[in-house]
Amino acid sequence: MIEHKKTIAIDFDGVIHMNNTGDEFQPKLISDEPVPDTQFAIRQLRKFYKVVVYSARAVYPEGKTAIRIWLKKYNIEVDDITYEKGPCLVYIDDRGLQFRGSWKQTLNDIENFKQWLGH
Repeated sequence: MIEHKKTIAIDFDGVIHMNNTGDEFQPKLISDEPVPDTQFAIRQLRKFYKVVVYSARAVYPEGKTAIRIWLKKYNIEVDDITYEKGPCLVYIDDRGLQFRGSWKQTLNDIENFKQWLGH
């Protein structure tokens, strides 16, 4: 019987790629370096999980190609690149909130949300 690995989905800009320059609005332009320890973390995750990178950039073929080239430049190997958030064990995202069963708490969390900016 073939055992299938569970999937971890990781956002590209702000989680893998520092994105200090705000390049996400220019799909072909990826100018910053990786977030520290990205290569190590993804190597570790891939031992046990399928690792999928998701990004709004990947909706454009040239954006997906730019991500692929950037990952190769930094020796980061992943299992797939997509613009969709498919089924997975967990999403790793710099703009995400965890829903904990309370909309009241979630509305408060949204009001107080601060994105990690890496600088």
